[in-house]
Amino acid sequence: MEVVEVWLLLGAQVYQDFLTDNPDLLQGFRLIFDQFTSAQRHDLHEFLVRVMSSEPTPRELAQLWSESGANLLVDVDDMPKFFDVLLRELESSISANG
Repeated sequence: MEVVEVWLLLGAQVYQDFLTDNPDLLQGFRLIFDQFTSAQRHDLHEFLVRVMSSEPTPRELAQLWSESGANLLVDVDDMPKFFDVLLRELESSISANG
């Protein structure tokens, strides 16, 4: 699946010391999403919904996460849950900020 620019922007925000600076992972992602413009949040939401609706394997999700450039390792078996949490946090940010 071809990635969208905002996916790369998300990955760039998840740097090596991300968990040190954001011990609460969900809060860290909320901070990133809240910094995005409304259009970026909606583009990312559309992308994640499209990805998840294609019923990807955990390995495919891991590959997609890797392609984002994020510097956060997530176990392959945890990828479906990780993506689900990302999507829910993004939807919360959209509800709060548009």
